[in-house]
Amino acid sequence: MIFNKKGLLTLLMILIIALLSACASEETKTESKKGPTALDAYVNALDEDTKSDIERDKEFDNRTHDKSEESPISEDIRSYEIMIKDEVLKFPMTQEELSKTSFKYVGETALNEVTVKPGIKYEALFSNGESEVIFNLMNMGDEDISGDKAVVAGLFIQFDKENALKREDVILPHNIPTAKTDLNSLKTIYGEPDEVYHDSQDANPKASKLIYIIPKGVGLYSYTIFVDNEKHQVREIIILSAIK
Repeated sequence: MIFNKKGLLTLLMILIIALLSACASEETKTESKKGPTALDAYVNALDEDTKSDIERDKEFDNRTHDKSEESPISEDIRSYEIMIKDEVLKFPMTQEELSKTSFKYVGETALNEVTVKPGIKYEALFSNGESEVIFNLMNMGDEDISGDKAVVAGLFIQFDKENALKREDVILPHNIPTAKTDLNSLKTIYGEPDEVYHDSQDANPKASKLIYIIPKGVGLYSYTIFVDNEKHQVREIIILSAIK
């Protein structure tokens, strides 16, 4: 009888252990069938956003750097060209040529009342109805002239200024976006600049100013790009072209 009681207790213990194991297994299966938690959904959303950003960057690169398709803007930085909202401006140009673009003079003083001295530039404010740009008017003669007779020798763009052009609307020669570039990219595309200045002597300067000059040695006539290497975007553009 004693043996039977011990055997019964042993059998009961085995049944209890088996039952507990089955319950634990069922809980594990049930847990595995549950949907994603809020944290899982958030992480997945971040992953999707990251993937979307990467895809957008690839698409942007293909659109702006793919030279297999004909681009309206020159590949040469010394062409003195710039593209603003699909309009290619090539300097120097006459004021009649500028009047055929979307940019109109909005300065306070009428250009025919402005005196421009020989070899001196006059910064004239123009607008395309949405943004403002300073165009550099030059007197390349030997006598004083009025502003409306001056040659449009270039422009000056400050992207972080009020009423300024948007970076995504401005393209540099070789189809380079001002919204996405840096020192190394510009040097790779355009070659070594005639002059270059950095905000520091560090190996990786935060900002750089690249100046491409033509003809050589004439510093007044240049294509200057001030680039933010940390944000990978252009801060300023100054074009002043030679006509002699």
